[in-house]
Amino acid sequence: MKILILTKPDFDNADKLKEYLHSYDNEVNISTVNINHAWAVAKRYDLIISYCYPIIIEEGILDDPKFGFINIHTSFLPYNRGANPNVWSIINDDPAGVTIHQIDKGIDTGRILAQGQYRRTQIDTGETLYKKLEELSLKLFFGWWPDASNYMMKNDAMPPSIDQNILNKLHYGLKTNKRIDLDKVQNLANTFRKPQLEIVQQAIDIMRACTFSGYTGAYITEEDGSKTFYWLQPYKEDSLNG
Repeated sequence: MKILILTKPDFDNADKLKEYLHSYDNEVNISTVNINHAWAVAKRYDLIISYCYPIIIEEGILDDPKFGFINIHTSFLPYNRGANPNVWSIINDDPAGVTIHQIDKGIDTGRILAQGQYRRTQIDTGETLYKKLEELSLKLFFGWWPDASNYMMKNDAMPPSIDQNILNKLHYGLKTNKRIDLDKVQNLANTFRKPQLEIVQQAIDIMRACTFSGYTGAYITEEDGSKTFYWLQPYKEDSLNG
């Protein structure tokens, strides 16, 4: 099978995916170019995999590869479609995970081929969750591919999949399109009103005061009696520039 992996620059997992697919005697290439500007390329491949690819693929080329386009998305769809799903999973207290899905004209709305869930903990940050979901994404694909590729070769079609609209109905109250931009959330004044913001500032001050090498830090006692400790490292905007 001729396969193209669309990804972002310098993404090690894409190289690992390429190596894995090569082990199944596939002809595999990696590209970071805008596929929409090289539309003829899509027709040369049997399958195109989007993996941390930052460009929205235009509807007009989705049917060009024999088996279409699929995406490896680091969220437990239909939760947290689009960018930064690791961040929104924590902010909204949504399930975290990875989904392999077909690409359609929507953003992460295509039929689901495989899923794996990660049970997020109270000590996960946006960064740690991102890394764990990256790891899970390969594990999920490696487990899905052998049977999936056999099905494609025997039936000349993609394996059975699940319509996300069905899952939307199962997850009662699911909000998939009611979130604001991440840049706005980062400014706490956009999330909390002044009385609430004063309480948040007090909590920040306590964590900041209790952040000291060799000291446990501020903590919250969970329902099971365990304690989750928090350290805080403030920095000024100027420090980001050097």
